[in-house]
Amino acid sequence: MIGCAVHLKREKKLKKELALAGLLHFENGAVESWNPDLGIEEQAELLPYDKRWEFPRDKLKLGKQLGSGAFGVVFKAEAIGIIDKDTTTTVAVKMIKPNADPSYIKALASELKIMIHLGRHLNVVNLLGAYTGNINKRELMVIVEYCRFGNIHQYMLKQRDCFVNQVTKDGSLDYNIKAISKNPYYVNVPNNTILPEKCDDSSTQIGSDGYLVPDEVEPEWRSNYRGDYKNLIVKPSCTHDLICWSFQVARGMEYLASRKILHGDLATRNILLAEENIVKICDFGFAKTMYNSENYKKKSDKDLLPVKWMAIESLRDRVFSTQSDVWAFGIVLWEIFSLAVTPYPNIQKFNDLFNRLVEGYRMEQPKYANSDIYNIMLDCWKMNPMTRPSFTDLAERLGDLLQDGTKSHYMNLNEVYMRMNTEGSVSTDYLSLLTAPTYLNCSTVSENNLNSCPNSSEHSESKDDLELKPMLHNPVECSGYINLTKPSSFSNPNYDVVGKSKNYSYLQSPCPSYV
Repeated sequence: MIGCAVHLKREKKLKKELALAGLLHFENGAVESWNPDLGIEEQAELLPYDKRWEFPRDKLKLGKQLGSGAFGVVFKAEAIGIIDKDTTTTVAVKMIKPNADPSYIKALASELKIMIHLGRHLNVVNLLGAYTGNINKRELMVIVEYCRFGNIHQYMLKQRDCFVNQVTKDGSLDYNIKAISKNPYYVNVPNNTILPEKCDDSSTQIGSDGYLVPDEVEPEWRSNYRGDYKNLIVKPSCTHDLICWSFQVARGMEYLASRKILHGDLATRNILLAEENIVKICDFGFAKTMYNSENYKKKSDKDLLPVKWMAIESLRDRVFSTQSDVWAFGIVLWEIFSLAVTPYPNIQKFNDLFNRLVEGYRMEQPKYANSDIYNIMLDCWKMNPMTRPSFTDLAERLGDLLQDGTKSHYMNLNEVYMRMNTEGSVSTDYLSLLTAPTYLNCSTVSENNLNSCPNSSEHSESKDDLELKPMLHNPVECSGYINLTKPSSFSNPNYDVVGKSKNYSYLQSPCPSYV
């Protein structure tokens, strides 16, 4: 009797602690409340936690801190047996700072569940495991892939002085052009980012990083750290690398869209470079924690918008969809083929940017792109969202520009992930139950209003542009906007070191089981 009473008291205390942290349904979920018409970010807490992902704390050895944001911290770590028994794997571990607001532990828990139910893909930062033993104490460790070379934005900045341009004078691609130096060594290369000129405060300002905030203010979800390769000899990047990265990003976004996940902040700072020239997308599923109609303009230092990556309909109507992610992908291409120049370098006022976009202005062809690549960018920036290409189309077009065998090489690598998704699938695929949220499903704006805009000239498109192009069968979910100070998901941090180990050994197991 005494033992039973103690057990009941302990269970009651545990439930109270979980309730205080907003995690009462963490383990079992509450799928009976699942609403197909809402986005995953708004109801991730209703998903059940799959205990097969639980990893023993005593087999995880934390190393140096890789970076931190306002509420999160990321450590490099060694995990014993997370891939193969008795084998040590380098991983990245995300945690919440001890005194962070309770909403952030809930956000990290939601992000963990999204990653579990998302499945795996070569070009997305993948979940490897989690430790939830003290989650009632607001302690949670999410273990993800480690990418040594960091985000491609910082990587490209360090490659500018030795980049190998393989675009000829006539605009063709000549992959026989090689670097002169065989063993370049890069350390402490200066940041030569072109920044916009200063202007007065008569209009809402855009920071040098493209956010609708002053330069000195950082988005609180950023982890702010660099790649872990300071003393390595790194070969120069070339045009083929840029196309290869672009192709892989399109493939990763195609997968996220098929799983109905909206990225909302796609940029080179959120694309990580791993071994074997593999790139992986992080920070997906975070848009609704940033974009709120009430926070559309900066009202505090925490209300941040990546306006230079946002589509016209997102700037005007706060409508986010797969198609707005396609627009952002076009900006990413411009970043890549300019070697990390900040988009719209000569525009710093929000109103100027918005009005010029509505009037039809688009950025000029970047220095290292040819006409084929630039035309892809222009297609991504079409005024009518439904005339933009799908990520499937984009991957196909970029893949056709690669050297023979490169496209099939990366597609073959991903086949292993696809088999793992099939073999380790859960009984119910909740993401597949969500309503397919194309722009037409997300928007309450009529098609006739696509070209109307406050304080701007009218803009019309050709008849061909108004032909609706089919998007993916399962585009991303998008509905509602959540205040940034109450996040619904903890996105993969903007860190520079998440990816897979070079030997790819963990690809052999469809689903982890550590206990």
